[in-house]
Formats: sequence, structure tokens, C-alpha cells
Amino acid sequence: TKVRPVADCRLVNQRMEGASYAGENVSNILTEVSLAANAISETASNDCDIAMSCLDISRAFYRLRLCNSSGCSTRLLLRTCNKWFSCGRLIFGLAIGPGALEAFVMRLLALAEKAGVLEGVYAWAYLDDLTFVGEADKVRRATAYVRTAATLHGLPIPDSKVVHLCSHGSSPSRSRHLGIFWNVVDQKIVA
Repeated sequence: TKVRPVADCRLVNQRMEGASYAGENVSNILTEVSLAANAISETASNDCDIAMSCLDISRAFYRLRLCNSSGCSTRLLLRTCNKWFSCGRLIFGLAIGPGALEAFVMRLLALAEKAGVLEGVYAWAYLDDLTFVGEADKVRRATAYVRTAATLHGLPIPDSKVVHLCSHGSSPSRSRHLGIFWNVVDQKIVA
């Protein structure tokens, strides 16, 4: 995990409305991903390729613009080393950060669902990470759609931030996502 600077926003956070992250915790998501991968593997035919895509929005916090309750752009004044700086982007330390990021990522999933690309695909979001599990063709289609939608909204998901594990095929056989390693073993995706 990279070290990231965090602003001391305690005074600003006290003046803002309450904010919290309402999404699922990582341990629940990991359990659900494992159960979904097992369920799909058990019900699919032997020649069916099961896949898991892991996506990470690049520099997500810093790409979201700050707005006031009217929707107008706003800026934060930050003081460090006796100098003042102005920032119009979401920064680490603001209490609204995780909730704002969650709202954006859930919007991406809602758009994908409305477009019909999540049919037959299990989907999870945790902050700036997305996980899809299902038949390989459906997972690839969902991944492509979400990457395009994210880019159109100013939050690209570059190739370097996408891992696609397949039960059959030439994809990597191991990847780290949400803090644990996922492996392809006996044509199954396991943690």
C-alpha cells in the first residue's frame, strides 16, 4: 500500500454535515466474492470460462471535484509549513471522501445495470475498487462498459489497474485484490 498524504481537516469536518461510508466492509465482500466464484463454478459446464475482473480507479480521490450543496465548485484552503494552498479536489482527510467516492462508483454500477451489462455478473464496489465475477464473456463486457463510463466521467481505469483472472485461458493465474491473493486452481478462482 502506498503512503499518501492526509490533510488534518478536523475543523472543516466539524463544520460539515455528517458523512460516512455506507458500503460493505472488505471481509464481507471477500466472502461474497468467494461464494459467487464457487457457485458459478459449480453450476457452469466444464468448458465454461469463469472470470473475475478487478478494477482500480486511478487516483480516484484527487479526480473528484469539490462542490457545495448548490452544486457549484468550491475550494478548500489548506495551511502547511506556514503557507496557504487552495484545493478544489477531494483530498484524504475530508470526512466526506469515502462517501463521495462511494456515490460515484455506485453511479457507475447503476449505469452498467441500466445498460444490461451486469446481467449474469456479480458486482461489488469498495471505495475505488470494483470486482466482477461471472462467465468470462459477460465479465469482459461489464468491465469494458464500466471502464468506458468511468473515463467519460473523468475517472479513467487504465490497463495497469485492471486484472482479469480466467479459469481457462492465458490470463495471469494469481493476483492481489482487496488485500488478498486470488488464484486460478483446478480451473477455479479461489482466495
